[in-house]
Amino acid sequence: MEQPPITDVARWYAYSLAAVVGGLVVRQACLLFVAFVRAYGLFYLFKHVFYPALFERRNNGFDTVTRLHALIILTYIVANGILLGIRTHSAADLRSRASTLAMINMIPLFFGGRMNFWIDYLGIRLRTYYLMHRWVGRMVVLQGLLHTGLAISASSRWDRDRLSITGTIVRPCSFPFSAQLLVGSWHIDLGHRLLRR
Repeated sequence: MEQPPITDVARWYAYSLAAVVGGLVVRQACLLFVAFVRAYGLFYLFKHVFYPALFERRNNGFDTVTRLHALIILTYIVANGILLGIRTHSAADLRSRASTLAMINMIPLFFGGRMNFWIDYLGIRLRTYYLMHRWVGRMVVLQGLLHTGLAISASSRWDRDRLSITGTIVRPCSFPFSAQLLVGSWHIDLGHRLLRR
């Protein structure tokens, strides 16, 4: 049996060593490229796509809304609309679904306030949290009004029991407060105007 010459062994060793070193260089170049794209690509994406304001100036107390906020709000509204409409076959189904979604959407509203643990834990800015809090509240009011309107239209006659009388009295009384949540904090503006006089 013939043994390979020493030069062949050295050449194969050099080839394998060059392949390992070349692989490490290619790996490092790929990692640097990914880091560069991640840093500058995300910087460009955030600077020019997500963070610019949707409207250039603030209007009548409305907070500045960025494109990312608008995308999140639009996704939230569309998701609630899809959940209201999917596999809904009758007005009774829609009424039941609207009340269920309103109750589910109320859960984040009960976490409201400045002392919320989840804001700090998740790193959400307070301004973003309050913006989403207001939109969740608007969605709850809209779903509650949809449920109430469907319930009123579904009742064919008025039974004079305590529950019907209470519901008939409470519905019109609760509407101004529901409308207030839709248009914003008008009572604060009204209070400031009255105090200025």
